[in-house]
Amino acid sequence: MPQAPTRNAGKTIFYEQFGSDGDEPILLTMGLGTQCLAWNEDFISLLVAKKYRVIRFDNRDVGLSSKYDELGSPNLVWKIVRKKFLEFFIGPPKGVYSIGDMADDAFDLMDHLKIESAHIVGASMGGMIVQHMAIDRPTRVKSMCSIMSTTGEGGLPQADMDVQRAILRKPKTEEHEKIRDHAILVNTLIAEPASPPDDLEKYLDIVLTRCYHPVGAARQISAILGTGDRSHALGGLTCNCMVVHGAGDRLVKIEHAHATARAIDRGRPGYCRKVIIEKMGHSLPREFYGQIADAIVSNARGDAKVEDIGLTIVTD
Repeated sequence: MPQAPTRNAGKTIFYEQFGSDGDEPILLTMGLGTQCLAWNEDFISLLVAKKYRVIRFDNRDVGLSSKYDELGSPNLVWKIVRKKFLEFFIGPPKGVYSIGDMADDAFDLMDHLKIESAHIVGASMGGMIVQHMAIDRPTRVKSMCSIMSTTGEGGLPQADMDVQRAILRKPKTEEHEKIRDHAILVNTLIAEPASPPDDLEKYLDIVLTRCYHPVGAARQISAILGTGDRSHALGGLTCNCMVVHGAGDRLVKIEHAHATARAIDRGRPGYCRKVIIEKMGHSLPREFYGQIADAIVSNARGDAKVEDIGLTIVTD
């Protein structure tokens, strides 16, 4: 089981590699409480076919990577209240660790693999992580693609209330079937307007058997809540940048995509390209694998035009 050591003594990051070591690396970073298996191997194979070395990994506190149980379980109710009502006056609530710490885990993985710089792609919370990576160590980032993510800017629309309730609600019991049924509900809600994958139940059986550690997801939420606004820092990025988002996303609304691209552009209209997928919510539907992979490759290569990949390319 491949594990990369981190700067935190005894803590490791699980990873898997695909493709040739001699090809340019793409690092795939997944979102809140989500294991690296969510980067489907069929999707990865499309990037490998374009001659990229692809690395997927479990973030800390999820999957087969180290857990941080010694940090305890955060009081999310208080952190959410402080974030929503008091951040303007006293700043964001402090997390048990930060998104920046999770970005450092990714750099530690790159160090372990002797990768000096990489194309970095992140989905949802993973988008926050790769934004931090590009801000903190720009020389190690060849290109950055932020998928269905946000900048941490205040005042942007929140998730639909039924989606928030579903995510924060606990399964009725700790039985595998109840946990899986709750996960099916959440995944179905956030995937709208797209349908959940046909093999969702099978996938959830695999990942829940591999690891079920909800307190780890709670600590990741505290990291998100404790991270401030990255908008100003994003304006200093000089790598190729792309934002990919579903127009129907009910968890991270489309306004967050526009805000991310606007922050990166800052005086450079069109510097960050936005790829808006009309029939996508907060998921990576199989029917868009080819187009999303082509968008990532287009950004990695710095192609002048990306209109040919068949998605809505927003330049304003």
